[in-house]
Formats: sequence, C-alpha cells, structure tokens
Amino acid sequence: MASLYDSHTHVYSEEFDVDRDAVFERAFARQVQMLLMPATDTDSIQRAIAVNQEYPGATKMAFGLHPESVDHDYKEKLSSVYHFLEQHYDSSALVAVGEIGLDFYWDTTFRHEQIVALEEQLQWAIDLKLPVILHTRSAHKEMVSLVAKYAPRGLRGVFHSFTGSEEELSELLQFEGFMVGVNGIVTFKKSEALRRVVAKIPLDRLLLETDAPYLAPVPWRGKRNEPSFVAEVAKTLSELLRISYESLLEHTFCNAERLFERKRFTERDSNLLIKTF
Repeated sequence: MASLYDSHTHVYSEEFDVDRDAVFERAFARQVQMLLMPATDTDSIQRAIAVNQEYPGATKMAFGLHPESVDHDYKEKLSSVYHFLEQHYDSSALVAVGEIGLDFYWDTTFRHEQIVALEEQLQWAIDLKLPVILHTRSAHKEMVSLVAKYAPRGLRGVFHSFTGSEEELSELLQFEGFMVGVNGIVTFKKSEALRRVVAKIPLDRLLLETDAPYLAPVPWRGKRNEPSFVAEVAKTLSELLRISYESLLEHTFCNAERLFERKRFTERDSNLLIKTF
C-alpha cells in the first residue's frame, strides 16, 4: 500500500503539546509514513529534536532561520542555528536547511537582513550538500534571482507552499534541482486559479505538505491543521492531475525520498563545517 510523506509540518509546535501522540496515531491511520519538520529558529529546533527522539522512525528534521525571525540580531541567531546544524550533521534525521527564505508581506524593515541571512544559509546548504526548504511571500522576483545565483553551485530543494501564477511556476521549474510543495490552500473554494496552475506541475517535481498547524484544508479550514490532513491535499491533487490516488502517493513519496535522502556522513564532509559569518 502506498504511503504519504508530509514534507512540511510543524508538529513540534506547542499547539500539539496536549495531544501529539493522538495526532501521530491519526496520521499513521491515514497512511502518513513520514513527517518532515522544518524548524524556524533555535527554540523550534530544540522542539523538533525532542519530537524526533519520540518518533525517530516517522520524522525527519530541517534546521534554519525563518525570514520572520530575522531582526537586528540575526547574526547571533544564525550562529546559534549553525551550531545545531554542526552538532546534528551526522544524524540521518537531519535532511535539509530550512525553513528559510524571504517574506516581505507584512514588514520590510529587515529586508536587507533577510536577503543576507538567506544567502548565508543557501551557502551552508551547498557546502553541507543538503537541500533547502524555501519560504517565499511577496518576494518571488527576489527569490528567483537568488536561486538563479546559487543553483549552478549545486543548490537544490523545494519551493514550499506554492500559490503562484503559471508564469511564476514556469520560473521556478527552470531550476531542475527543485521541487514544488503544495498544501491545503489548493482545496480552498477561492483557489480555482491555483488549481489550474498546480495541475501543470510535473508529477516528478511535486511534493505534498500540510504546514500544520496552519492552512488546514477543506473541510477543516479555519481549524488546527495536522499531518493526517495531507490526505485531503493528495486527494485533490490526484483529481487535478487525473491519476489514481495510489499513484499520486507513490510518486510524491518517491520525490520526497529522492530530495531528502542523506548520503552517508564522511570525514571529508565534516571538514566543511566551517562558519562563514
């Protein structure tokens, strides 16, 4: 039986502290076999580590500094995040640098600092041979420009929570090492245009995600999202792509495993753990 891979969930969040075990049980019951937890700062990194220790066979981790966590002391925050990357680099549970990116939607006060912090982390990913999990909001042009700069150096990853136009999708798909993550937004009533665009994502470039506890799909919109709901995203996408549900699961699980597979840690890799800030 095919399985689901929730490639982006914050199941370590305090919103799940009261019933996390039940959340995992519901996920397993809906065929969710693997959950990838992108952390956004040092506090969430520690929470992700704790959840991974509880569910080592069902969770993977990514460490990064989210753009909304970037402020006047971002350099110190980057140093702390890098410390965790260094400390856990030889763990097969650590599979990516993220969640990182650019977010100019609410505030552009630290626009320059966000760009500097992102470039720093993109270089980490290249040096450490890890994919990136990219958050982009009201910054598509800037993100494409930065990825174009680093992609020739071996950068790869996923554009998380895609909600763009057909033209924007085309610009993202030019980066062959990148996949596109789709979540519950695609199920919203107002997302007709998005559904038309998402239907054009090549099957071998598609990842499923929830972004739990945020962005719960229909029929749970407005409530707490959770990993089991990724099944609703998969159902919608299988209909859009006109393939069977099982086939969609097989392809997207394979895509996630291919992107986030960790090569065996080597002594040569350990020599790359040198701070560049």
